[in-house]
Amino acid sequence: MITIKAKLLFWKIERKVPLSLAFPYDTVGYLGTESAEDLDVNKILMMMDYIPVQKGIEIDYDAYDLLVLHHPPVKEPEIPSYVIHSNWDIVSGGACDALADCLNITVHDIFDKKARLGRIGTLERGPVPLPEFCKTVREKLSLDTIRVVNFDENTAL
Repeated sequence: MITIKAKLLFWKIERKVPLSLAFPYDTVGYLGTESAEDLDVNKILMMMDYIPVQKGIEIDYDAYDLLVLHHPPVKEPEIPSYVIHSNWDIVSGGACDALADCLNITVHDIFDKKARLGRIGTLERGPVPLPEFCKTVREKLSLDTIRVVNFDENTAL
């Protein structure tokens, strides 16, 4: 079993995904009461969102040393946590690029250059009807449902 000090782990993450890229109002980085210099980490639970302990949901947070989240938690987690949010969305090779790659989209530009968010690209096998693209998104991301605003089945992407 490999153990690493949290401070070293955070340093490695921040070399690739700098905290300075995050929006000023965004909560990113280490959230915990214990010093990152003293925290030993060998089991990490990664989640999109923190799910507070509640009846009917069984997540054994005590089995982990650190929780890595994409979205900042609304309620303080039971264990030390590290959040990578807008800085992960923005960074080259981060969430936006990973999503485009997963959906076989060749990226040509950035949607919002000022915020550095979103990607503009071309579908590898496009154009395809919107219903077909929605089906691909559901399958690739293992989603039960997706919501499309102003859905028009005659739209092709």
